[in-house]
Amino acid sequence: MVKTVSLMAFFWRKFMSRLLFFFILFMSTAFLAKADIDDKGVQALLDGDYETAYNELMPLAERGHPRSLYNIGYMYFYGAGLEQNFNEAFKFYEKAAEKEFPMAFHQIGYYFDDGIGREVNVQEAVKWYEKAAKKGVLISHHNLGFIYESGRLTGKKDYAEAARRYKFAAEGGNADSQVNLGILYDDGLGVIQDDKEAVRLFTLAANQGSPNGMYRLALMYIYGEGVTQDDNKGLELTTKAAELNLPEAQHDLALCYDDGQLGVKQDKSIAAQWYRRAAEQGYVGSQVNLGILYDNGDGVPLNDEEAFKWFTLAANQNQPLGQYYLGTMYEFGEGIDQNFDEAGKWYSTACDNSNQPDACHHLAYLFQNGSLSSDNPFLVPSLYEKAAEEGHVESQFRLGTILYFGELKGLIDKVQAYMMFNIAAMNGHETAIQNRDVMVGELTSTELEKGQSLSKQCLEKNLKDCICWDCLQSSN
Repeated sequence: MVKTVSLMAFFWRKFMSRLLFFFILFMSTAFLAKADIDDKGVQALLDGDYETAYNELMPLAERGHPRSLYNIGYMYFYGAGLEQNFNEAFKFYEKAAEKEFPMAFHQIGYYFDDGIGREVNVQEAVKWYEKAAKKGVLISHHNLGFIYESGRLTGKKDYAEAARRYKFAAEGGNADSQVNLGILYDDGLGVIQDDKEAVRLFTLAANQGSPNGMYRLALMYIYGEGVTQDDNKGLELTTKAAELNLPEAQHDLALCYDDGQLGVKQDKSIAAQWYRRAAEQGYVGSQVNLGILYDNGDGVPLNDEEAFKWFTLAANQNQPLGQYYLGTMYEFGEGIDQNFDEAGKWYSTACDNSNQPDACHHLAYLFQNGSLSSDNPFLVPSLYEKAAEEGHVESQFRLGTILYFGELKGLIDKVQAYMMFNIAAMNGHETAIQNRDVMVGELTSTELEKGQSLSKQCLEKNLKDCICWDCLQSSN
């Protein structure tokens, strides 16, 4: 059985990844304000009566009516009553753009931005977004803000320009821009850091029903930034955002029930429910944690196959812990036939790409015990070193044994062995404590003093490059 680890510190992130592009569904209220000859068709489209919408709008579109051209494009784009056809949608958007319809500019920009039916072309996207923004399309300002914030246009992030774009849209009431601008104020990027301004913006978004706004505001209350710290308010807002299907909030709410945080009573079964809702949306942290619950039978029936499924989904999203846990399933034959090669593949991926210490340690052990083979005699100690540098205590201990017993080509170094046993002992490894104490009687006073000095130096270097492998001597 895979042993669970505390994931609160790993997954509870104050600053989650920034909002992705918000693609407006089909009309901003600004362009619906005036009565027009297509009102009946527009209302039918809003009501989901696509047959009436098409019958009303298509004749108007054929006569060159701008908004009708745009909305027929929408129907093709989303497959609303028509067979989905991005190319056909684009033709109608182009015709609407020729009539200077503002939202058509935005949609064309989105095609180039997202690479729909063509290569991604950020420069072209910006050109069209700018045309829409000059016509007052708030979401185009928002998308431009994201492009500048992410550095997609020039390769260099321009937080000041991003803030300017977000501010324009935020002042116009765009909730997503209110959130993103609030994040910039919270982080002090492109603007002077101001938690109170961040709270104000998050509150505006939350009051519009934005789950992201609620979630961000919840974090401010939880951490007491810009407002008086209030776990109850934080929990209330997190719950509201979770109920609105925001995966970050669902994950954090699950963590609360998983560990009994923010004053809630620990309940693994409720945690599993919230993890599942986020995991089904592809939220990788919840996929890992749900897999752990199934692997241990906490809050859900023990089910290795379910654990394997969720670990696989997380691993395929390049989540290091997911890759590590998937490796353990293959190593121990849980939920899948035992396969050391597959275990090694996933351990190696997590170790090589992220220095995931458990994965590095397990990979070293598979080579050390002969489950995997390599012609490189330094592979095992190098893997243990990577894990040890990341604080893996068992790997620190294993390095001590390799140095003490001459497991690397018969080469020994008891002073360096003492160093590693000493470091592992400081971290609570019981066998390392015993070995260190035994070595006190084996080493000369000079050797002991050197071992203690090396231990101090190693800790000062955060365990980086502590072992001098060239210093090892033959035991023969």
